[in-house]
Amino acid sequence: MAHPRFEQWVFERKRLEASKAAELEAHLETCEACRNLATGWQGVEAELRRGRQLEVPAGFVRRFQSRLNMERNRRRARLALLVLASMSLTLMAGVGLALAELITRLPTIVAWILKTIEQFRWVGELLGVVGDFLRVLLESLAGNIPALLWLAVSALFSALSFAWLLSFYRLGYRRVEKE
Repeated sequence: MAHPRFEQWVFERKRLEASKAAELEAHLETCEACRNLATGWQGVEAELRRGRQLEVPAGFVRRFQSRLNMERNRRRARLALLVLASMSLTLMAGVGLALAELITRLPTIVAWILKTIEQFRWVGELLGVVGDFLRVLLESLAGNIPALLWLAVSALFSALSFAWLLSFYRLGYRRVEKE
């Protein structure tokens, strides 16, 4: 590559500006290496123009579309599985939060049960301690989280629940495709 600028111009000859084309022609008259490159490239272009186009084999389009449909179906199945898995995790988180709320209210429930059943008093005391601990923990946690974040989390859970229900609807009423 003695003259990289001119060698590049040989390949872009048809798109060159007039001044660059004139400069290239002047250089080709004096440089044999660049002239050989230009002649060789013109031969390659001529061979490319002369070549015939290949015919598409019979059934190629059908096989290609079939493979494309299979890939599309796999992608949809993976997406549905991902949505269902994320919705399941969201549901488990919601159940966990509901259970945590239930546990915070457990001391009152336990107090009522202890009034009726005295022999299980030690279970109530244990559950009362656990409930108080969880209540204090959740109250301190809830006090440190801004209301706007609670609203955002609620909106996120609502949107995820809607997407989950929508995926059930889509999977339940999906038409059967012929293979």
